[in-house]
Amino acid sequence: MYNRLRHRTASADEEGGVLIGFNAIDIDNHNTHNTFHEYNHNNLAAASPPRIKSPYHRPNRHRTGSVNSVNSLKSHRIPYRSSRGYSFFVGFLVVVAILLVSGIGYSVFSIFHVALRGRPAWLYGQPLLMQHVAACLVEDDHDPPLPPRVLWEWHNYTTTTTKEQQRHEGGGQTRLLIAQYSGFGEYAQFLNWISPVHQEYARKHGYDYVILQGTLLDFPGIQQDCFSNLRATFNKIPILEMSYTVRHKYDYVLVLDTDAMIVTTNHHENDNHHNRWSELLPSNQLLAAQRVMRYDSSNAWDINAGVTLWNLHHPDFYSLVQRWKSMSQFGSMEPDPPKDKLRVHLENILTKNDDQYFLQTALLDAYSWWNRPVVAVIDEFNYYRGTLVKHFKRDKRSWSTTGLEQRLERVKEAIREVCISQRKGIAYCLSQQSKSEIDYSIREPPPVTAWV
Repeated sequence: MYNRLRHRTASADEEGGVLIGFNAIDIDNHNTHNTFHEYNHNNLAAASPPRIKSPYHRPNRHRTGSVNSVNSLKSHRIPYRSSRGYSFFVGFLVVVAILLVSGIGYSVFSIFHVALRGRPAWLYGQPLLMQHVAACLVEDDHDPPLPPRVLWEWHNYTTTTTKEQQRHEGGGQTRLLIAQYSGFGEYAQFLNWISPVHQEYARKHGYDYVILQGTLLDFPGIQQDCFSNLRATFNKIPILEMSYTVRHKYDYVLVLDTDAMIVTTNHHENDNHHNRWSELLPSNQLLAAQRVMRYDSSNAWDINAGVTLWNLHHPDFYSLVQRWKSMSQFGSMEPDPPKDKLRVHLENILTKNDDQYFLQTALLDAYSWWNRPVVAVIDEFNYYRGTLVKHFKRDKRSWSTTGLEQRLERVKEAIREVCISQRKGIAYCLSQQSKSEIDYSIREPPPVTAWV
């Protein structure tokens, strides 16, 4: 009986079944005792024991399953790590590619950006033909220059004369000099309409306004009277030099092209706006100007020289102006460059007539991008959308009076808008709109005048 029970138990085990109590049966003298059920000797002898699946895995099978599970996890762990590492590597390559493409794109853009600074003729045209250029150049540039034939026109409304007086009186008024220039001829018609606006603005706020008409900056190697009106744009430099000599009277100088006009006249009547110009240009900054590209940096070198606000008390003011002057006159900081290089430079002066290029070059040479003391604005100084000063610029390729009448109409429209913004009726503004008593377009240069 005992042997038969063992045989059946073993058979059940081979078939995957488990005999209840096989491991818990105590067989003694052919009597069985099951911890879960009790069976008598006759039942065991009469029939095979019931085969019931055990709810518990056997230790060896559980151990085998655990080992298989661990092996399965190990077998999948290496592919998982490889997939994650592959994804990271691909992402890293994508980031590197984006940075590389961005860097190359920025480099190409920067090269193109700097190249445009030189005003290529295919985009900007030429003010003079080469035969005229040859006629303007002189070989013997050692003759003393003739006295400049210019006119200065001052309108003084300043209430305080020195910074010490201003501090003593406790005033917070910004001392501003507004300076505008023009050559002689038809282009000076802008002053017929713009100068009365600036005179009224200066009178209202206690500023000074000065007009320089003619061409003051001398270029060794170029005849002074040869198309001199085209070079009047370089008057910005002697205006700044003059302003430096009277810096005890002023904090700032606003230098305007002939076709630029202040369009906000009442901001000083509002609270906390009596120092509007100092708010625009803090004391630690040298220059404020319109940036050419809207999304350029806030201290960009690529600025428009047609409207510039200068801090006369900045420590770098004089050195930057002299750098700008030397670059304009000689093409470099050398006062006596080689003749062949000087001739090429003078030809560029006559064919491109670009003072802005040399200001940008001076800023690039004198400063790095992180310490450039420039406030490059986009809204205050702008073309037809300026909120403080509007610049009624010419077309890029227009070096004559083409489009002059249309631009003058825009000036008149802006003057009406300024008048209406002061809550005055349109009829009143139209009646008060008048030209200057002086017709600047028919003025003739004096025979000889000395620059003071």
